[in-house]
Amino acid sequence: MNEAPFHIGQKVVCVKTHSCGLVKRGRTYVIFGIRFSCCSWIVDVGIKTTSPYAKCRICCSIFPTNGIGEFYASLFAPVSESNISISASLIELAEEMIDVKEIIQPLKEKEPA
Repeated sequence: MNEAPFHIGQKVVCVKTHSCGLVKRGRTYVIFGIRFSCCSWIVDVGIKTTSPYAKCRICCSIFPTNGIGEFYASLFAPVSESNISISASLIELAEEMIDVKEIIQPLKEKEPA
């Protein structure tokens, strides 16, 4: 068994939407639990299920869910702090560009044709 890809409390982003849409690509989640199942690492990202059992798509083993929706860890990637910083910087830059546009637009409208 290889090392766990995530740790409890870690922020992750979904990189592939679940076949039933239970987790969606691009959304961020927090790891509440992680374990190695029969064939791969699976994670709990806080989504509950009413299904009493789940089935491994690799070996077809069936295991109880205990009301916890667990997903293949391969559906997720870690969210790095540098990605968050870059995103925040881009948002700030976009806001600054909007402010400048609000200043320039009225000036352009006053220019003679």
